[in-house]
Amino acid sequence: MKKALFALTAIIFISGCAAKVESTKTASGDSDLIKKYQKEGFISNNEYVTIIIKSDKDSSSMADIENQIKNRTLSSFQKYLSENGKQPDKNRRAKILNLINDFGTLKKLEDTQSKRFIYVLSIKKDNLKAFIGEF
Repeated sequence: MKKALFALTAIIFISGCAAKVESTKTASGDSDLIKKYQKEGFISNNEYVTIIIKSDKDSSSMADIENQIKNRTLSSFQKYLSENGKQPDKNRRAKILNLINDFGTLKKLEDTQSKRFIYVLSIKKDNLKAFIGEF
């Protein structure tokens, strides 16, 4: 019962905090933007990136995609903490969710040549890597 209540609370929290969404059209052959987001995870000490790629035929709503990418980011951060000797718990989970909602920006990149959408959740914060390490 407690787990179900906690999961429901987390879902409401994630869905209730809408990320800012930017949309950009680009061609895959010559885009610096696409190249920048080929790497997922910490791309610098100040930025963490999570990527989801969908075909143009995908019928997911923006809210569904936002929840998917936030959950993936949460899982990635929890894995990172676990690999660094810190077991995920409720407090760390809450801190990560707050970080995602407060500093995350969702970008939608439309690749006009291959008919796909690239969704990028970028979390930017000074000394982000050290900040996460202190959790």
